[in-house]
Amino acid sequence: MKFFIAIITVILTMTMAEGFSFSYLEQSVPFVELEGNVASVSIAGCEYAMPGQYALPVRTINIALPAGTRSVSMDFHADEEVLLSGVDVEILREPELYAKWPFDYPEISPRAELVSNGMLFGVPIAQVSFRPVEFYPSTGTLTKIKSIRIDLTLESWNCEIILPLTSTRNSAEFRNRILDRFVVNPEALPERFTHEPMHEMEPRVRSFPPAPGDDPADGVAIIEERYLPAFEEFFHDEIAFGLSIEPISLEALYEAYPHGVDRAERIRRFIVDAYEKWGISGVFLAGEIEALPVRYRYGQMAIPTWAEVPSDLYFAVMDGDWNADGDGYFGEDNEDDYLPELMVGRFQLESLEEAEAYVRKLRAHRRELDRDFTRKWLFACASLSHTGSDRMGQSICDSIIDYHLPMGIDALKMFSRADSTGGDIELNSANFKSELELGRYFVCHIDHGYQYILHTGKQTGGGGLSIEDFLVMDNSPFFPLLYTYSCEVNAIDFNSVGAAMLRSLDGGAVATIAHSRPAWTSQINIVYSFWISNILPYPSIKIGEILKNTILEFPDNNIYRYYKSITTLFGYPFIDMFPQGLTEIDLAVTPDTIRADETAITAIVTNSITSVPIEDVSVVARTPSGKFAIAYTNESGIARLIIRPGDVEFVYVSAFGNGGAFIEETLAVVEAEGAYIVIEEATFREIGGDGDFDFEPGDTFACDLQIRNYGTLAAESVVVSLVSPEGIDVESFLGYLPAGDTATIVGAFSIAAPPNARGMVNVRPVVEVYAGGSSYLDTLSIILKGPVFTHFSTEYSGTVDGMPFPGDTGYISIGVTNTGWGDFHGGDAFLLLDGAIPETDSFFVGTFAPEDTVIITAPVVVEASALTGMIIFSWTNATPETIHFERRLPPAPHSLEMRPSVTSIQLIWIPPTGTEISGYNVYRKDFDGAGEWRRLNNLPLKFSTYIDEGLPEVTRFFYRVTAVDAWMNEGPPSDSILAWTTLPLLEGWPRSVGASIRIYASPVLFDVDGDGADEVFVMGQNYCAGFAFHANGEDVFDFTPEIDPFAVSRGAAGNLRT
Repeated sequence: MKFFIAIITVILTMTMAEGFSFSYLEQSVPFVELEGNVASVSIAGCEYAMPGQYALPVRTINIALPAGTRSVSMDFHADEEVLLSGVDVEILREPELYAKWPFDYPEISPRAELVSNGMLFGVPIAQVSFRPVEFYPSTGTLTKIKSIRIDLTLESWNCEIILPLTSTRNSAEFRNRILDRFVVNPEALPERFTHEPMHEMEPRVRSFPPAPGDDPADGVAIIEERYLPAFEEFFHDEIAFGLSIEPISLEALYEAYPHGVDRAERIRRFIVDAYEKWGISGVFLAGEIEALPVRYRYGQMAIPTWAEVPSDLYFAVMDGDWNADGDGYFGEDNEDDYLPELMVGRFQLESLEEAEAYVRKLRAHRRELDRDFTRKWLFACASLSHTGSDRMGQSICDSIIDYHLPMGIDALKMFSRADSTGGDIELNSANFKSELELGRYFVCHIDHGYQYILHTGKQTGGGGLSIEDFLVMDNSPFFPLLYTYSCEVNAIDFNSVGAAMLRSLDGGAVATIAHSRPAWTSQINIVYSFWISNILPYPSIKIGEILKNTILEFPDNNIYRYYKSITTLFGYPFIDMFPQGLTEIDLAVTPDTIRADETAITAIVTNSITSVPIEDVSVVARTPSGKFAIAYTNESGIARLIIRPGDVEFVYVSAFGNGGAFIEETLAVVEAEGAYIVIEEATFREIGGDGDFDFEPGDTFACDLQIRNYGTLAAESVVVSLVSPEGIDVESFLGYLPAGDTATIVGAFSIAAPPNARGMVNVRPVVEVYAGGSSYLDTLSIILKGPVFTHFSTEYSGTVDGMPFPGDTGYISIGVTNTGWGDFHGGDAFLLLDGAIPETDSFFVGTFAPEDTVIITAPVVVEASALTGMIIFSWTNATPETIHFERRLPPAPHSLEMRPSVTSIQLIWIPPTGTEISGYNVYRKDFDGAGEWRRLNNLPLKFSTYIDEGLPEVTRFFYRVTAVDAWMNEGPPSDSILAWTTLPLLEGWPRSVGASIRIYASPVLFDVDGDGADEVFVMGQNYCAGFAFHANGEDVFDFTPEIDPFAVSRGAAGNLRT
């Protein structure tokens, strides 16, 4: 056995017409081990090879490209030297896995290759992989790279980029930190993300839906309405930890976002809006499984089988729509982006009691975390092969513990076959449960698992813990963070062990990172990335950021895209983990009393033991009414804030972060000296417009201000003036105001709505209040609800075939829908038409509200077969709006298919070729043929898929689909298909019937084989898999796609037994 060490230098050059280039140097240490003549190689920071490739390490690097470009091809030139001769290198195989592999092994990939293009925070990224050590089988030579030059060919990339309009300091630094560590050329990054200053105390204002002008937020919590009361106080309290979290009810979200192919898309539309308008960095989803949908990603698994797997990555990626090819299969196209901008975690619960219990766990981690508890870690690692004779899990944990753990961590090694594998204690269910009850802060688990069980030594007789075991567990107040490399534990689309850990009322965990589907041992190196790169280097890091960074480090090929998709978080993503243990801190605040008008305070944060100042700690001053200010300590541990508390008795000042434990002081508030005028309430009223009490373009508003003198002396005069934006009457005056009195200034100032406002806009007037020789600025808020004009349809009528022909006299009708939030007040519409002469080109259009459609119809004399033109809408005090149109008919979609479930039917079709399609309309008709075809979508669908929800069980319908082009011309319908909903679920279903198979519906009893006795029949969700077996468990058949599930369900209805 021999070991060799080498230093590798990697030089990369990018070339394009403008001559963009850079060099990348890397020092790495390959370890080469010989057993006989077979060499095995490892390099820190490299991935293992994929199945079917040489068992050599692979280096993946991410290159920031110039804005608006992407890489289309690459070339490379390697300077190498011989490391060993006369050796062999194995091709990576996993016998248990490859027994299922029905194809030949893939060909050995090139030494270096372009993996993918992606977008991260608006920066185009090219990912390249290469093997630092190469094997040449014809000569038995193992070589190392001394240098490698990689040349990338670029092209223009005109893709939609969504960037935050605003950010908190947390979110801006989160984005900058991730970009800096993600790319190998950070010097090529654009300007760094900036943040809004928040060191002065004031209330923050956000509208819903999010709008330009809103104050920033760190995250959103999307929660079912019935469970929201349990969380509201907690999220209000999060500001003490430097976090601004906006809770949104799921029902309000669905009402505000009515359009989309399904509920998952509607949720994502809001998340994208919150990312852009509020600058969020994280999302928390909480609700019952049926209420909070998942997105199923279609793609290759670790074996050459394509399947749909549930993934919350869909809600984390802000670029594109995960359906780049428009085929209704999400995430399978190479153009789909897999670089997440956001942290996402979810909590699947079933009762208000569970919601309240989880909030208690979160509070315990926030305010009651014990320093000694954070240093107690558990490594529960198993033998993974069927024989139980290996030490795969144990070896990985040993390498982490022996080489990388911070000083002072109490790491317990709970290993399978502990006596022979170096463990401290045997891995089994009793020991695992006992250690949780004694208190283990962080648990690393490597073993088998399934939706319904977390194994604790499966192959060595250690048993496991079930959903029921976790629900009744009592390990309070020690709630761990759990990371497990296993299968299906976080099955986010079903009741699972991961969810049960959070649902447990008196025990379980506070967060679980695990997989929603099978995880193969050939990619177990993922554990190293999780630990070495994303946990151990940090004094504190949010659990959601750990997961996000780990996903970003995965290569972007098919197999690792699968891992990106299935690696999920059950839990609140903003929970802080303290890898180096919790540090107790001291907080000194001066002065120790606060004046009601304005006080500048200084906070100093130091280590309680060493008195050393701590940098980058958030210091928050807040009032019970919700006003707050945030600053961060400098290298001297000092933070300064401006406090204007007003009429409150006390102010809380807290410090938290960068490994420091939470600490809080309470400061008394005393009366202001002299006169101190505060705006208590601002009321805007319409004084010009349509008089509907909504603030819309074309309206003018007056502002009435209720003010109060919080000082100790009377104000001889008060002057209020509008600083921005420009107004109509911008200054007002009030006479004598005694101390403690309140007054109202009617019409303090007047402003007009911006004439170009469309959709939701938060206008923020800045007002100066002057009294008694002092003044201060206050920022108010007006939520404008403007219309959004969307071209809905273009139709030509009046001839037999419905097609325009020169010389014909007919009618052209253009439909325009208001998809905004405010009314169109009414005004003139002007028609400009090419290809026909309209009888009239001017129309009066009355008021039409959101979701209303106006149809403008004009008699025309046709001059050409193609009709194009525009309609210009004009109304008082607002910028005109132009709608373009063209008349033509796109072809019909084809290959319409359906996927049934209990109360919904998913439709999928293939877009027509030879024309540009912008959307689709879906029509449904009852099975009995009664009634007309009814369109199900209000606006054309973007994707070639649609989920018809809220349907009755075991019911049949007909469906058909039409295509719509960019000018809203609707083509002929597709062939209609028959579709149906399935039988209702029995309790406990759907459930796992194997490593990656799920069930469409409950099992049914049915005489499948005609022997006179009922068999159990179920349909798998993946692969159209059918299963039938006798009462004794013997198979009748499995994995059979030939069965008609509706026919079986119908035939079995009389025999169904629960």
